[in-house]
Amino acid sequence: MLDADEEDAEFQKAKPDICKDYKETGYCRYRDSCKFLHDHRDYKPGWQIEKDCEEVEKVWKRNKAMGVEDEDDNDTDK
Repeated sequence: MLDADEEDAEFQKAKPDICKDYKETGYCRYRDSCKFLHDHRDYKPGWQIEKDCEEVEKVWKRNKAMGVEDEDDNDTDK
C-alpha cells in the first residue's frame, strides 16, 4: 500500500495536461473529444464563456476562409 506522498506522486505522473485553448479562452473546438483536461476550477460566468466562444469561433472561421492555417491543425495529440 502506498503512503500519502507516494499516492500524490503517482497522481502527478498520471495527471493529464490542461487544454491550453480551454484554459485561455474557456472554449475548445474539440469539446468532449479533446484528449486534454478542461479545468473548470476557474469558472467564468456563462454569458462570458458564450461571448468568448463566439469570438474564438469567428476568428477561427475567418482564418479558415482566408486560408490561414491554425497552429492547432498540426497538433495531432488531440
